[in-house]
Amino acid sequence: MQYESPKRDIEKAIAMEAAGQKYYMKCAAGTLHPTGRSMFESFAKECCANRDRLERLYQTYYRPDYDAYKKRHPENPGCFESGHLSGSIDDKDSILEALAQAESSEQGSKEHYNKLATATPDKTLKKFYSGIAEEKMRHAQILHTQSAYIQGTGIYTDYK
Repeated sequence: MQYESPKRDIEKAIAMEAAGQKYYMKCAAGTLHPTGRSMFESFAKECCANRDRLERLYQTYYRPDYDAYKKRHPENPGCFESGHLSGSIDDKDSILEALAQAESSEQGSKEHYNKLATATPDKTLKKFYSGIAEEKMRHAQILHTQSAYIQGTGIYTDYK
């Protein structure tokens, strides 16, 4: 990955986090199980916190452009395709669909942040992007584990 525009990279990251927050809130609202709802809500809160941190970073590095950016992108679409989630998450198939979609998006986000961390010459941004990549990896692992549990595979079935 060639490092061409740190400003554009931060804008894309803000969009990804905004879309992730929206997706997870939609999942939480449609999930009947309290534990699943809590998981999705906590991921939404982390996306919101990341977005806030990214926006502060954007303001710090690109203050003159920030107001114009916010006018162009009041609600940012991103890598999470929330339109694919239909209705409530109240049966095994819909739960597995939501988990698979979220896991795939988290993997994509992790890869994006790792590329940014590798490409940026700025040590502060490198550490920042690496931290978010680790969070995305943790999210993907949690989602994968939940999916495996529901399907009756993975580490939980080894102890029956």
